[in-house]
Amino acid sequence: MARISRLIRELSRRRVFRTVIAYIVVIWALSQGASELFPRFGVDDRWIRIFIIALVLGIPVVAVLSWRFNLTLKGVVPDPFSDPGILTDEDLEPGNAADWARNRHESKGAGYVTAIWTSPAGETIRRQFFEPFVIGRDPANDIQLADRRVSRVHAVLYAEDRVWKVRDINSSNGTYLNGKRTSKAELPDSCQLQFHEKGPVIDMSIHKVEETALTRDAMTRVGSK
Repeated sequence: MARISRLIRELSRRRVFRTVIAYIVVIWALSQGASELFPRFGVDDRWIRIFIIALVLGIPVVAVLSWRFNLTLKGVVPDPFSDPGILTDEDLEPGNAADWARNRHESKGAGYVTAIWTSPAGETIRRQFFEPFVIGRDPANDIQLADRRVSRVHAVLYAEDRVWKVRDINSSNGTYLNGKRTSKAELPDSCQLQFHEKGPVIDMSIHKVEETALTRDAMTRVGSK
């Protein structure tokens, strides 16, 4: 069931369903137009049927193209995750951490994570995550830790098999779960993640409830320490 759920999410992410439905609408419009116009040019009904059948046979082709390519402002480009092999553990890299985690993430039954840490200004920050999130020194990360001991893209957290997990992304100084260095681990309901053995700490707590009206990555600031 987990694989089926992941496949459905991936089909949705790549807009395969949306593209196929749009193509079916186009088939219907073209078939209506062909039924009206072809007879006026003396085209036999048999060719109308062949035309419609050819359009229908194109549905699998459209689905495959939608799976393998993305339509962007720069044109049609290959989807970097069109190869299922990209989802293996060995392929996790700083440049694809967010997409890698989203492809594996299974939110059902996993609940959400509350993360609490202290900013360089001494302010305590609390955030809630229902979806995967990346931690590192780079400002583009979901959680930025502006500390030289933290790698640019240090670790990623995601839910799989109803539990939240942390993965170190080949960081220079390591990720520590409750004081023990780890490359991959399941998160207990309450724990601390540290980046470098004496680096910044994030307090984590997992809430085993289904996603509610709370927005993704809801963030509140709760004052200063």
